[in-house]
Amino acid sequence: MIILLFVFFLIIYSLRKLIKPFLMSPLWLFISFHFTCIVFSYIYYYFVPLSKKINLFNVDRVTSTQFDEVIFYFLLSLVFFSLGALLNLFLLKKKYRRSLRQNLSKSLFLNIKLQSYFSWTINIVFVIIILLYMSVYGSELFLRETYLGSEIASRHLSTLLKFLSLIEVVLLGIVFNNSPKKSLLMFVMLVFLSLGTGSRILVVYCIAYNAIVYINSRGGGTQTLRAVAGLFLTLILYAFVIEFRSQHRHGLYPYLLSVLGDGVNKGFVYNFLFNIYYALIFGVFATVETLEKGVRDWGIIRASLSPLPGFMTDFYSYVPKLKLNQFAPFTYYGQVFLMGKTFSILFSFLSGCVFLRLEIYVRYFLVRGNKIFAFILSFFVFLQIIYSTQYLLRSGVRYFYYLFIIIFLFKFISRVKFPKIRLR
Repeated sequence: MIILLFVFFLIIYSLRKLIKPFLMSPLWLFISFHFTCIVFSYIYYYFVPLSKKINLFNVDRVTSTQFDEVIFYFLLSLVFFSLGALLNLFLLKKKYRRSLRQNLSKSLFLNIKLQSYFSWTINIVFVIIILLYMSVYGSELFLRETYLGSEIASRHLSTLLKFLSLIEVVLLGIVFNNSPKKSLLMFVMLVFLSLGTGSRILVVYCIAYNAIVYINSRGGGTQTLRAVAGLFLTLILYAFVIEFRSQHRHGLYPYLLSVLGDGVNKGFVYNFLFNIYYALIFGVFATVETLEKGVRDWGIIRASLSPLPGFMTDFYSYVPKLKLNQFAPFTYYGQVFLMGKTFSILFSFLSGCVFLRLEIYVRYFLVRGNKIFAFILSFFVFLQIIYSTQYLLRSGVRYFYYLFIIIFLFKFISRVKFPKIRLR
């Protein structure tokens, strides 16, 4: 373990010299987030008594041998991820290596001014979203006996609803500078509607809105403070959304009662700590459980890595086998580590190569002023990183496919001249 840590820091030192970190850097987002998960999990396991642990779904009850094995695999994965990026870096042409050393922190801000007809677009999309909520959920949006309710019978409409809501959130974030009261009011209404479903997509909406409002500002102390406050509130909201799933009754009405009643009684500190636990620690312990309950099956790996729809790969026939319990699935890394060290090393190495490519594309867009493209790519990278710690392998891998589909569409639609990343 000590040797792995030494090698990891040595590689990171080399990468730091060759790739300048900045807020939207895919490579540094990945490394920072996963190393933070390892550190927090280690502190939580060895320094927090079992009686004080949150122990969500009873995953914290693991032996030191099991825990140390998973930490070893996570470190091994980080080492070869970083090594993949580093070695691939030396194979790039000099002009691409030079672009990776640029400091792009000041290139993140933009100032979009939309035309007046966008106000009508926002209003029309908002009305469509309201109608879709009524169509999919009806009165169950406010009170229902099961978590999903009628959403099961309206899966396609539910997906359309989430997609339109994300578009609306992006548009509301962009118009915040021109119409702050209208933007904030409509966003809060979307938050309450989404809260009634209990879906974690609500957290994505909050992060997207907060980020877009920030990068569309001129920066500065006030805007930064507002962004930090927004992120802080999102973390608190995330904790509540997770707790809602275990309630006996669901919908906006019981959820609000829970926040105003039990949520206050449990305390602000508990909910905040629970959120940190779920975001940074739970995935590591769920990975331990995945290694204990999972079985090695190359059929599952092939179905999980395939870009084809699930029904064409027999993936859905495997899904019942990929659960820790009715609420929590196996984890991305748990499925990878199950296949042994050789597969884990190869998978992590190739992931590092992919993230280096994404790093080049994000920087390319920023340098050439295509900041919206860079933001969209970084946002999907962020989703991939989050999904890779708490969800199935297929859930995380599909974001790689989404990212390269988006890159292709940008190239096709906007006729942006993309860099051809070639080896020497």
